[in-house]
Amino acid sequence: MYWLIFFFVGGFYVFNYVVSLSPIVDGKEMIMITSLLAILLGFWYMRARYFEYDSNGSVLIFVNRGILLQSLINYRETKAEFPKEKLRKYKIKNYLIYRPLYIYVKSKNGGVKKVVFDITFVSPKRVSLLEQSLNKVITNNKQVA
Repeated sequence: MYWLIFFFVGGFYVFNYVVSLSPIVDGKEMIMITSLLAILLGFWYMRARYFEYDSNGSVLIFVNRGILLQSLINYRETKAEFPKEKLRKYKIKNYLIYRPLYIYVKSKNGGVKKVVFDITFVSPKRVSLLEQSLNKVITNNKQVA
């Protein structure tokens, strides 16, 4: 995590140097622009996730990984793998800048467990295909039960 702080502080100084060469921007505007850029980069780093879904066979597999430096530091991985029969329902919420996928799975003790995946940066077409696939699994589960 220290490398992230180092990255933002270093980027702050480089950006300050580049902007200070411009006669148009003064000190206060430079700090505001730099702060906004740091906030946007931080948000993008925290939200940007790779989403993978596989429904081939009798098992559903969902994987979320961080995009940046995932091969070095993979602390943001979320993975769920379970039989198709255990899927109860799903929900996709659309907030202004965040789109979570809630998966509800039947647990061993008879309850329902909720697993959350971040699909913010998944294209609308792929989200539609994901919904079609999950709907098909749910209808098959209802017919069997």
